Amino acid sequence: MLDPIADMLTRLRNAQAAGHKSVSIPASKFKAKIAAILLAEGFLQDVKNEQEAGRDVLVLGLKYHRLSTTRKEPAISEIVRVSTEGCRIYVKGERNPQS
Repeated sequence: MLDPIADMLTRLRNAQAAGHKSVSIPASKFKAKIAAILLAEGFLQDVKNEQEAGRDVLVLGLKYHRLSTTRKEPAISEIVRVSTEGCRIYVKGERNPQS
């Protein structure tokens, strides 16, 4: 796999488009940190570390907004990878204004 972060984002998009409750992705420290940020910002319901077939996986609980009794909308309306291997995009980091 050339770009594991793009794979993670694609799995998230596809699972939410299909209306799944959760999605499993191969675990890494970097993906776990991205998932923790999505959880803290309210885009995921929960994040769990589990073992599947002897490998570590992250199970991301997907969050939906209920529009009616039969319709629901994904909490993540759009998610894309901006900086790719072929076209890097850099931004300056900002300090937390609360610190």
